[in-house]
Amino acid sequence: MEVAEGKLKTKLIQLNITTNRTKSIVDNGQAEAIERHQKTLRTVINEVDQLHIEIEALKITEQVKDEDLDAWNANLVTQIAKGDQSVEILKEWLNSRKTFCQTYEREEQIKFEVKLQETKTKFKAEHMGNQNTSGCQVASHADHPTDLGSRGGSVDHHQLWNQGPSWLSEETEWPADIIFEPNADSNTELKVTRSVFAATAQVHDDFDQLLDAHEVHKVLRICAWIQRFISNCRSRARDWQDGPLNAIEIEQQRLWWTKQAQLECQERLCFKQDQLQLNLQLNSEDIFECRGRSEGEFPIYLPDSHPFTHGIVRQAHLSTLHSGVSLTMACDVYWIPRLHHLVKKVRSACWGCKGFRAQAYQSPPQETFQAQGHKGLCHS
Repeated sequence: MEVAEGKLKTKLIQLNITTNRTKSIVDNGQAEAIERHQKTLRTVINEVDQLHIEIEALKITEQVKDEDLDAWNANLVTQIAKGDQSVEILKEWLNSRKTFCQTYEREEQIKFEVKLQETKTKFKAEHMGNQNTSGCQVASHADHPTDLGSRGGSVDHHQLWNQGPSWLSEETEWPADIIFEPNADSNTELKVTRSVFAATAQVHDDFDQLLDAHEVHKVLRICAWIQRFISNCRSRARDWQDGPLNAIEIEQQRLWWTKQAQLECQERLCFKQDQLQLNLQLNSEDIFECRGRSEGEFPIYLPDSHPFTHGIVRQAHLSTLHSGVSLTMACDVYWIPRLHHLVKKVRSACWGCKGFRAQAYQSPPQETFQAQGHKGLCHS
């Protein structure tokens, strides 16, 4: 029993330390740390309960007095109750966080749908108004040659059927073309159109074409050479930098590409959701980092739709010798949302993997004379 009581004493000290740590973890506001701390508390409480039952059975076997047993149980239950209270606090915080996330996502979705519906209504009203006020001149039934045949009339030697209306041959009598000029209302609706479809339209510049033509490491070197040329042009000859590229120049270009990828995705709806879920915060270099996934490690956030992110995943796929999804996803520098889908997309576009998975065509069946033979020709 002494060994069991020693284990129980150690677990109670551990429970007390873990309980006292609850307030500081809740104040930090990191969902992953709070969830992990809740699991730790529950594990320690379960271990204390098991030792409690075991020692209580031993005390009953040794016929300990009921008063001493009740006092011992009351003290132990009080300490366990503190741990249960901390678990409830953590559970309440996680539930409120989950409710807030769901509410925020629903509100953003409703705003987007309402805005899209308003834009559709405006476009429809404008289209109907243009149809009603278009001012198109329609010829009367008397000037329609097709009405002659459709109403059973004769078209033989008919001047209207052969030559058309009288104004058709005179260009000066043709109806004037309708020219729609933009006004304040149409310009306002044009701006709304651009804001609604900005979530799906993706703008590519000249630098993105480099990523389509070369790998990431080569693109970084090209940009580093360009930056060095610009710097040398802006400085005097004695301050020119020459020689091979160094690691600092390559790292500066990598940071520049990371900022560009994050800047282009900030206007999209998925970025707001990722910022809320991953607890994205700016570091000293104005780069978004994930502060809510792992304690003590802050990977850099990269949007999954940018060409630079595709290049990073493609480089990881090639460096692991065309490995599968799990090895390609193993990274500790960047955090890419929806990475599993992106890796599968990169692997499906890899020609090396396509050639490895491809199957050769089966040989066609042999002809009858090749399989069974045939008799030679008889010459008379």
